[in-house]
Amino acid sequence: MPVGGVISVVALIPNIVWALLPSSDLPEPRTEGAAEPSRALALIEQVARLGVFSVPFFYTFAPLHPIEGTALIVLVAALGVYYLCWFRYFARGRGSRLLYQPLWGVPVPMAVSPVIYFAAASVVLHAIWLAAATVLLSLSHIPLSYREARRHCQVDEAKA
Repeated sequence: MPVGGVISVVALIPNIVWALLPSSDLPEPRTEGAAEPSRALALIEQVARLGVFSVPFFYTFAPLHPIEGTALIVLVAALGVYYLCWFRYFARGRGSRLLYQPLWGVPVPMAVSPVIYFAAASVVLHAIWLAAATVLLSLSHIPLSYREARRHCQVDEAKA
């Protein structure tokens, strides 16, 4: 296995734990009149996820020059934020709202940080196909997650 596969495995670890320990609450039902996510956007998101998790397995790390070294720092920082958000989710009781809770002013950090992570990984690995999959991920995963975060806010307001 080329070493690039480590990029995917490290990003998948919290998702595997989440599959074993899912949210402690059921997702709130959609409110009447709430827009369903676009099927096309959801399909693009699934293709992008497949891409960002599979493409790194075909690459290996090259010697790090200044640009790749900087990208590696960004990669580690984005992964740190992603893990911090997952820690917050598990430590605070695994409520589904925690998956969409802002962090440091970023509305959906659990959607933004993986995009930054895989974008930086595409630079470190010199992987144009990973960059392309990351663009698709950013155009689908972030808006869909933001829509879900807004839905959770609307449900909270309706309960109040």
